[in-house]
Parts: sequence; structure tokens; C-alpha cells
Amino acid sequence: MGIYAHDITVVYGSDYTETIDLPQTTQDLSDSVLYGQVDNADSLTAVNFPASIIDINNKIISISIPASLITYFGTGKYSYSIIAKSGSQYYVVVSGTLTIPPSTVATNEFTFFNSSSVAVTHNLNKYPSVTVTDSALTTVIGDVDYIDLNNLSVTFSAPFSGNIILN
Repeated sequence: MGIYAHDITVVYGSDYTETIDLPQTTQDLSDSVLYGQVDNADSLTAVNFPASIIDINNKIISISIPASLITYFGTGKYSYSIIAKSGSQYYVVVSGTLTIPPSTVATNEFTFFNSSSVAVTHNLNKYPSVTVTDSALTTVIGDVDYIDLNNLSVTFSAPFSGNIILN
């Protein structure tokens, strides 16, 4: 019984859901609880996401990666695993690469985490107005630098987490 290799590509800023048919040689999933885990190489931490068993007999599972996690990681390639927990035992069922390609669609809202400077590629083909809110939805002032019609950066006096909304 080995680990099923499965690479996925998601759309930046969008929720991702997929059903995966595991090989019948996959370890028995009875009495197991599943979860997904993406490794963040920058901070040497892992972030979990939901995974569930749809059909134990046919070994079909489902994964759901929320847009907030995809936005948190940003574009790039990351290692991910689907892990089964049965009692006190943990084992990897699926492992692969999670690819988040650069966005090419117009986007109006960007979430950022613990940053004092945020680069934004919005593809709106204009110089949009910029509103920044912190995690409590309080408006925050930042210095906006328009790089071109599709890119800007916002700099703050101290790092925090929040959203940049473009209009």
C-alpha cells in the first residue's frame, strides 16, 4: 500500500473542490478521519484544509481548499498531503504538488496576512480606487503606489492582516 501521487492546480482567489478516486490498493479508510495539509516552505508551517470520505468501499474522497487559504499562500508550487487518522495512527493517503498560477482575471479584493507591504496584480486595466480594511473591518490608511494599469502596491507603517478592495 503506497501513497497515491496526485498533483492539483487551483485558481488564485477561488475555492477549490475535487473528488479523488483512490486506487483499490490504498490502505483501508474504515474508522479514519481525513484532512488535507499544505506545507508553507517560507515559514516552515503547515496549514490544514477539509477532506472527507465520500465512499469507503470504492475509496472515493473529497477535498475542499478555501479561497482564503489559496490567497494566503499566493502564487507558486507547494507540497500537499491528504492524511488519514485512525485512532492514534496517522498515515499519508495522497501526496502531490499544489500549483497556484498567477491570476489573469480581473480581481477586486485581495486578502493579506501580517504584511507591511502588499503587491497587487488586479488586471482591471485602470488605476482603481483603493480601500484597505483590517481583520476587524476598520478602514486603514496606506501609501498606494500605482505601478501601471494592472499593478499597484500598498505600504503600511506596521504589519497587519486585512483586505485590499479595489473599485
